[in-house]
Amino acid sequence: MWYKFSGNPKKVWFGHTLQEHGKHPDRVLDVWVFGYIHSGNMGLNAGGEKADLKAGSFYLLPPGIRHFGTDDKFNDVYWVHFKINARPAEKPENVDFKNIRLPLFGKLPAELPVKPVMEAMSRLSRQGLSSDEMFGTQFKALLYNIGLEAQKNALKQNRGTRTAYEIFSYLEKNIDKNIRASALEAKFGYCYYELNGFFKEHFGTTIKQKVLDMKIKKAFELLTQGEKIAGVAEKLGFNDYYYFLKLFKKIKHITPKQLKKHHSS
Repeated sequence: MWYKFSGNPKKVWFGHTLQEHGKHPDRVLDVWVFGYIHSGNMGLNAGGEKADLKAGSFYLLPPGIRHFGTDDKFNDVYWVHFKINARPAEKPENVDFKNIRLPLFGKLPAELPVKPVMEAMSRLSRQGLSSDEMFGTQFKALLYNIGLEAQKNALKQNRGTRTAYEIFSYLEKNIDKNIRASALEAKFGYCYYELNGFFKEHFGTTIKQKVLDMKIKKAFELLTQGEKIAGVAEKLGFNDYYYFLKLFKKIKHITPKQLKKHHSS
């Protein structure tokens, strides 16, 4: 769930919670809550949307929606209760530079000094040195920068998901070829390192390992259909026949010869 904000936020309360063990309270508030996980972990459920937040993450809890902790872990959290005009929004398709758009949960930009900024705002507020207008300007700027990074991450994730499945489809169609990293880079417009990252995030394995698994799976099918071992190895782009035999046994726990004998008996 994403939200689009307008106007300046109005401060209600600042806080800092450090606890060895304890869940986030189970409650419904009439204000927004922004929290920054400085260290530790926190499990949260906000309106049915769940997250396991680690250090460097943030959460945004809307008013009128039940939220509660889902685990009992150490956490060090800086938070602020505030009011602002907001409405639900679609997940961004492009970066919106004009408005603040934020998801319920996300990762903070590493270069953004969230802790010192929030500590300074809280200290100035306690000392009576910060007006509502000053708070609104400072906190709005903070949310804007966090929102930009969250949008960029979401768009990158969308591209990564799409690219990962496009790579998988390409591998299936070209499984009989010797697929090179340079060919993938030319096809998809990313360096191989990025492509491998997209692929591993969604399929849990590297491109190279998936190619080998797919080739051996196809080899298994062809061998059980009666094709010759050497012919299958050549058809699937294995230049080294003995490497094919070794790889087949490693993945299928049976040699091609044993497989053919089993299916011919």
